[in-house]
Amino acid sequence: MESIQSTVIDSKRYALFIALYMVLGTAISMWLAWLLHLFVIVWIGLAVFWVFPLLFQRYYRKRFTRKAVLSFFDDLFQIEIFDKENNQPEKTEKFNYNEIQSFRVFDSSKDDSSSLKIKSRNGTDFAYTFLDQGKGKLQTQISDVIFKYFNQYNSRVEEENKIKLLPNLFATPIGRVLIICVAVLLLISLIMQIVYKPKTIPATVFVSFAFFIIILAQRKRDVEQKKRME
Repeated sequence: MESIQSTVIDSKRYALFIALYMVLGTAISMWLAWLLHLFVIVWIGLAVFWVFPLLFQRYYRKRFTRKAVLSFFDDLFQIEIFDKENNQPEKTEKFNYNEIQSFRVFDSSKDDSSSLKIKSRNGTDFAYTFLDQGKGKLQTQISDVIFKYFNQYNSRVEEENKIKLLPNLFATPIGRVLIICVAVLLLISLIMQIVYKPKTIPATVFVSFAFFIIILAQRKRDVEQKKRME
């Protein structure tokens, strides 16, 4: 048996909170700028409501997190989620390996999160997002242990009973086509910029290329992960 202590986040509620925070915050900033005739308020609003959630991500998502303990056995694994107030288990999910049809695990290349989605043979889906991967006490990635035990199980059963890996987007042919399209669009925008305004390169170009580098890093990680299932 192997146990890992981690942090799980309610990703749906957190995404909704961040979306409302950004949209409403930006709208209020624009209204105040129009009311007071101070355009600088818009820039302050963009910093507070768009940049701060990225720079201080740990603070913003703190209220949506819970302690979680993952325990792996030879025939099953379980996830215990603890109450934030009394530190007692409030939810426990057990997954027998022979009841799992497929899974997808996503290790983010831009932060410390990992997402796990499990599809059972009866059609039920379960999804979790874990934080603090490979940092502090959690030196082992949860995905590493998942692959370890799923591979061990697969080595003992027939092909039709094996747990299948669902590849992430950038490890699929469609993902490869999307990356090529993005690269072509970036190249076209750069050529147009050089032709029409050779002396000025807007900051958006640098941001776009930085985003493209993140996509390439994520594809590399997704492809390597696809090869980990025996």
